[in-house]
Amino acid sequence: MTTKAYSYIRFSTPEQMKGDSLRRQLEKSQLYAAEHGLELDTTLNMRDLGVSAFRKANVEKGNLGAFIQAIEKGIVKPGSHLLVESLDRLSRAEVADALRIFLNIIEHEIVIVTLADNRVYSKDSINKNSVELIISIAIMMRSHDESLTKSVRRQASWKQAKKLAAESGKKITRKVPFWLSLPDKNGEFVVKPDEVEVVRQIFEWAKSGLGYLLISKRLNERGIKSPAGSTYSTERVERGWGTSSVAYVINSEAVIGNLVVDKKAVEPTVIKGYYPAIIDESLFYAARPRPKQSKGGRASPAKTNLFTHLLHCGYCRGLMQVDAGKVNGVRRSNMVCQNGRRGFGCLAKPWHYEQFEESFLTFVREVEVSTLVGRKNGNVRLRDDVDGVRGRITDNDARTKAITSAIEEGGALSPLVMRLKELEAERLELEIELKVKSLELDDYLHSESRLNQSIEQIKVLYAQIKAEECEDRVILRYAIADHIASIVDSIEVFSAGTMLAPFEANADLGIYPDPVRSFTVKFRNGMLRLVQPDGEWTIKL
Repeated sequence: MTTKAYSYIRFSTPEQMKGDSLRRQLEKSQLYAAEHGLELDTTLNMRDLGVSAFRKANVEKGNLGAFIQAIEKGIVKPGSHLLVESLDRLSRAEVADALRIFLNIIEHEIVIVTLADNRVYSKDSINKNSVELIISIAIMMRSHDESLTKSVRRQASWKQAKKLAAESGKKITRKVPFWLSLPDKNGEFVVKPDEVEVVRQIFEWAKSGLGYLLISKRLNERGIKSPAGSTYSTERVERGWGTSSVAYVINSEAVIGNLVVDKKAVEPTVIKGYYPAIIDESLFYAARPRPKQSKGGRASPAKTNLFTHLLHCGYCRGLMQVDAGKVNGVRRSNMVCQNGRRGFGCLAKPWHYEQFEESFLTFVREVEVSTLVGRKNGNVRLRDDVDGVRGRITDNDARTKAITSAIEEGGALSPLVMRLKELEAERLELEIELKVKSLELDDYLHSESRLNQSIEQIKVLYAQIKAEECEDRVILRYAIADHIASIVDSIEVFSAGTMLAPFEANADLGIYPDPVRSFTVKFRNGMLRLVQPDGEWTIKL
């Protein structure tokens, strides 16, 4: 049987695709196979184009790693030839790592042929002539040293470029976001109006609560071209919008003018004002998705449930779920307790979701925001804490000044200096405490503002939904759900037409005979409200 040969081609940068590297490596493999009577196998994809061997990406993530697995599984038979331009195509990693890759291939009785110098490395040749192994190690050392030197130079150059960009606005790279162009690297960025309009539309939709999938769907339905394309194609391949391309736009700080470099670092470098800003910061941060509060479930494309992951049974504390359906063509859904459905004896009964939603939104429209912020318990207490720490700092300064004066007047030096050090340490602790208390106060005030804004937004959006001509009902419902999730921690539902009696020590849990259904809303600032849809709103202490 004819011995099979496999050609492995690798280069590090996309720019090499435009040159002669691919053709040169491929032709050498074909010529060698023909001259030595080898069958050049093309069934395995043995190309790592634009993949670095310096950090072993071609082994850990690339096709060379897949080829090695094929060797280990016996798919590539012993005696087969691996054709490479030179050993540095296999690896430019540190010598120990490069040698391990090399020996692993050899140990499986695969013959490595380097086409640049016509060297043949096999298990037999290395065992008979150890000089071959020494030569291979020397080549690996040289390859790694070359890559290391280039890496150090690139890092130094990149560091200098970042410094110049931050200080003078000098352009670092010609690669720019799709809504900009840079005809001259030493010139200014040029804004593309049509692309900018697309970006702004994406942010407006995201702010309204539309998810990545629905945004991409709308863009594709309107025939808006995606910036995504094939990296290694000689001709650009147009692709539709997907969730990843929408996410790239929404999470890119370039829209507010920032260039983020060293993204994989613990604290990436941000060069502000590098790009022309096309989105206001307020819109940028308002549109970015909030962290998920809990896992599980899939959002409905029509957003039938405004309270995803927030509803809990008031009797058993289990999760409530919404069963959506239609009756005579009209949407009709029920909230049901999962524990009750599973036969765990819960008292909960189904509650028509549409009725509950209307009750909740009515409560939001009528509630006084001032009763939810808890100013007496929160704002005033935190302000008192901050003022108290400031007062202690003032007292510390007065004592420090007195000690300093005593030292200047010739007092006992040793105990006074010791006391001065104690006061300095105490002041440092007070400054830290002041910063912590101030941050707590700022966070509380911000939560008050967010609560007020979200409630006002819910009122406005709900009024828009109730309007006779409402085309973007789904978007508005997503926006309302987003505002609810930002201010509400959980909702306990008492759907059986009763309310829980007070819990007393050594007493069983009782049930009020009151037939009025109710629900308790727990806000993220800790405030609780007990709501009776047909009665008054009362505070649950």
